[in-house]
Amino acid sequence: MIGRVGADTFGDAFFPVLAHEGIDCTYVERDTTVGTGVAIIIIGADSGQNMIVPAPLANLAVTVEAVEKALHTVQAQRTQPDETAIFLVQCETSKISYTTGLKLAHAMGMITILNAAPIRAILWM
Repeated sequence: MIGRVGADTFGDAFFPVLAHEGIDCTYVERDTTVGTGVAIIIIGADSGQNMIVPAPLANLAVTVEAVEKALHTVQAQRTQPDETAIFLVQCETSKISYTTGLKLAHAMGMITILNAAPIRAILWM
């Protein structure tokens, strides 16, 4: 996992959850200048429709360098030539960080997947 959380209670709670699920959080950085991103989910009582109101905060500060470092490490750890690596991104970081990651991962022979959530107006243009 590549990401960024704040030095706050949300960020503190994030790492034990990752560890419990067996997720490597080596490339999840702490940011002391901005808080951890959060979202509020609103569900209409009569329709069941939901709306998510995100405040991404720290994740928007994920750098291209952090993504490149993580991908190069994963690539170096691949021991079998037929071993499959998958790079999955969401639009919760800056566009430059996830597009650079997709290009680099593809060049490294990884399967790349873009989950375009949360949708941003720039993706529609």
